Order: sequence, then C-alpha cells, then structure tokens
Amino acid sequence: FSIPPTTHNKAQIDYNTQAKLNYTPVKTEQPIIIYNASFRSPSTENFILCEYLASHGYTVLAIPSKGYDNINFQGGTIKDAMAQSLDLNFVIDHLPEITNTKSNRLYLTGFSFGGLSHILNACNAGRISGVISLDGTIKYKPEVLASSVLYNIENFKVPFIHISQKDMPESALAKEQLTREINNQFTY
Repeated sequence: FSIPPTTHNKAQIDYNTQAKLNYTPVKTEQPIIIYNASFRSPSTENFILCEYLASHGYTVLAIPSKGYDNINFQGGTIKDAMAQSLDLNFVIDHLPEITNTKSNRLYLTGFSFGGLSHILNACNAGRISGVISLDGTIKYKPEVLASSVLYNIENFKVPFIHISQKDMPESALAKEQLTREINNQFTY
C-alpha cells in the first residue's frame, strides 16, 4: 500500500503499541470483531482501535482492502465490495483455526468503504451478530450496495449502528459529487 508521508502518517509509524509478542491469550467469551479497512487501505489502518478492543478481551482480526482481480479497487464499485465480502467470508470460515475463542458472537466493523461489504455478509450469513459502520460508505453511496444480487434488506436482521463524521467540507462534497444534504440524510 502507498502511504503518503504526511506528518500524521509519520507520527503513526513511531507510535508505540501495547501489543506483546508471545503473550498468553486470556480465555474469554467476549465477541469476535472483524475490522475491514477502508478503500485501498492496509489492515493496520485503525490499529489503535483494534488494539484497544483487544485490550478489553475481544478477539480482533483486521482485513486489508484489496481488489477483486488485482491489488487495487476499481473505484468503489459493487465488484470492490464483493471482493471484501469474499475476503471476509474466507476469514469467517477459518475462525476456529485462527482464534483462541469459542465465542459464537461475531461483530463486523469497518471504516468508510470497509463497512459496505459487511451489509452483504450480514444479509447472507446467519453467523453475524451485529454490524458497526464507522462513517461507512453505506451512508454516502447506498446505490452501490443495492446493485448487488446478494443484497436483500429483508435478510438483514442484526443490530446495526452507524457512527458518522462531522459535516463534510465543500471540497470533499465536490470531489465525491455529493450534495450538502448528505450531511443530514441517511437512506439505509
């Protein structure tokens, strides 16, 4: 992944985490949380949040944002969301092998485009307990999700929370070709 050398990103590189090598896992019945990174982002994108949740006993897995048939996404299409959904299904199918928990509660969370595929997974997998959208694309481009043959709102039967950012600045609205009304509407 290409990570721009901004002041913020450089500070992230030097951030000391609290993770421990070869740490003995705590036996817990806390839920498993799978985090999907945003558009074209690495799994370490929100490592501070993931580490915080893990420090409270949650089993946390993070998935990078990769394209369907190449490393990059096409541009926020349903094909991109399907790529993330398939990656997520792969991880879910292998949870018993890669985690040290017997929890049957599985929550999906993701930032921006990373949360869009979770809706598809929750519509089609009975093992999802809830979805947490961190300023997810579901607010800004619900038509991407609606274009999938896998999407059926009637099958979405789990708790859902969407945490949104402050109002988008005019420059971001123009870049994404969104109207100012998106700041106050939520059609999903």
